[in-house]
Formats: sequence, structure tokens, C-alpha cells
Amino acid sequence: MEEFFGEIEEIPANVCGQIADRYIIEAPVDDIVKRDFSMYYVYDCNQPELNLFLVIPRHDVKQNRRNTSVHRMLRVLQVVRNRSVHFPRMILSGHLSKLVFGLDGEQAFERDPEWPNRPMAIIESDNTILGSLPCFSNNGALPIETSLQIGIGIFRALAALHRAGFVHRLVSPYSFTISTPLTPDGIQRGVTIIDFSNVIPFPIKPREYVPFIGTMRYSSIRAHFGREQGPSDDKKLLRLPWRSVRDEQTIVTLKRDFARSDSFRRLPREIRRLYREMYLTPGPAAIDHKAILDEFVTALSRKNPDLQKKLPTFLNIETPKIIPRRKRDRRNKSQNIITGAANANGGGGGDAKLKSQQT
Repeated sequence: MEEFFGEIEEIPANVCGQIADRYIIEAPVDDIVKRDFSMYYVYDCNQPELNLFLVIPRHDVKQNRRNTSVHRMLRVLQVVRNRSVHFPRMILSGHLSKLVFGLDGEQAFERDPEWPNRPMAIIESDNTILGSLPCFSNNGALPIETSLQIGIGIFRALAALHRAGFVHRLVSPYSFTISTPLTPDGIQRGVTIIDFSNVIPFPIKPREYVPFIGTMRYSSIRAHFGREQGPSDDKKLLRLPWRSVRDEQTIVTLKRDFARSDSFRRLPREIRRLYREMYLTPGPAAIDHKAILDEFVTALSRKNPDLQKKLPTFLNIETPKIIPRRKRDRRNKSQNIITGAANANGGGGGDAKLKSQQT
């Protein structure tokens, strides 16, 4: 290999190193959407079977460094304390004083660290983004039965978040993951929230004006008018006839008139009824999660019974990664995962040192 004489470019794709003399950063996650935080595959020297990720805020994105997406994730995970399958499992949390960057076998510490208290979290989670599932279909769409199963899974995850005292405000297929191999039961009961970028505590006092937050495609119509969002805005999990539109005013018009569109009429009647109910529910108001779940289940029960218990053939995919998390949890339900880090199970804090690991 030729000798390297240049400076290593300090970009998120070049982050590497070792944390707590145990967790080795393997590679960045090839995310299909742009976020204000970066995720990296992590190898645990003591428990290599774990599916771990390092989550840190991007240093090349302008953001409030006191309230990043990672800060919001840590707040939620510290409340739920690894008690629900709908949230990543906290393994280690803390701060990184500086980063290590590597390229072509060479590694170097960050030249001019400007973020000495950069938050970090090592989590265990699934690695299949729900938004990637339509890519396996020939026509880029999922059967209505599978879509309802995904809706049930996302709803259960959001209900767990609401019970913990938070509102998501960024509900999209790219904010959730699912374990593989895919099963109808796994989709309906094992969806995990992976993106907490816009999470806020709930209930809160409604503000007079709230700046737009989220994405043009998936945000609630209340976000376009500067209104406070709540649980009812998290529940609008519907088809998007405006997905190819880029103009904001056109998107707002399509969202406002959606209940009178042909796309809306093709939805199951239970979903149409839920949409109208959520549309009329004030953002800060509480909702009846059980009643909404029953409507989803009723809509699914009226569909093809064969597709209720199995998935379409193009979703028969497997990843050769590791033991599925839920299966391992059942096997080790009487044991605690030993991480070797202080307060690991409770989302412990502290300063984590990122070391250069020469290979």
C-alpha cells in the first residue's frame, strides 16, 4: 500500500475508532434519507452477536448543539428504560470529546475539536427501515393487507411513545425499523422507533405559533399552519397522493382536500372514519389508542384471510446478521445483558473516550 501523506477529510463517512476499549466502529450505515445525526455499525468485542449502532449528531450540519436528535433520543430511552420492544435498547451513553477519522488504513484524531460534549449513544436495534420494503415489489407498492399490518405495527410503537409522555411529530416509514426475517406477527408487534429527531414531551401547553417542523410529504397539515401537534397528528398513516409534488402550497391544498379525493375513497372504511376523527381532534388532545387499534384490526380482518397470516412472496427476505432481538430476549428473559459499562441498562451517562484503533 502506498504511503499516505495527506490530511484525512473530516466527514461523517470517515469516523472510526474504538469506544470504552470494547466497541469498535465498523462502518457508517448507508441511510436512505438525510438526517441530522449519523449511525454506525458497532462491533462488541465481548458480545459479537449483538446488533449495535453508534448514534452521534453530525458535525457538518448546523443545529442546536444543546438539543440535538441524540439528546431527544436519550431522554426517551431514559424514560422507557429498555422495557418495550418498540424502542432501541440502550447499551451505553455519554459524551465524546473528539472524533477519530480514518482513510486508507490511516487514522487521526480530530484536528480542531469544537464540540467537546458531543452526545453519543450505543444502541441495539433492528436494521431494516420500513421505507425500504416497497423496493422489493415490482410496482413499488405493497398489498393493502401488508399496508394495514405495517399500520398496526407503527400504531403500537407510537402508542408506546405516547404512554411514555412524548409526541413523535416525524411519522414516516423512514423513522421505524423491523427485524428480519419478516413475519406478519413481527410487523404488527415488533416495529421499533429509530428516529427521535422531533420528539417533544406531551402533554404541553399549546403555543400560539409553532415553526414548521418535519417534511413536506409526511407532516400533518397542522404543521403547515403553525399549530401545535399532538397524538392525533401522529396517527395519520395514510397513502400519499402528493408524494411526487414539490410545491408547498400544492401539497397543503392536496392534504386539505384529501378527504374528498378518489384515493381517500379507496381506503378501507375504518381508516376513512379514523382519518375524519383524527382530523377533527385538536392537536394537544388525548386519543383512545385501544379504539383506534380495534379499527385497524377490523379493517385487516375483512381482507383476504390468506394474506392476513402470510406476506407477499417478494418480502420473503432474510439478513444473515444475528439472532433476532425478540427471540434472544425470550431466551434470556431471566438474565440481564452484561455490557461492562456503568449504568448501561439504565442509559448511564459519562464521558466515553474514542480511541484510534490501528488495523
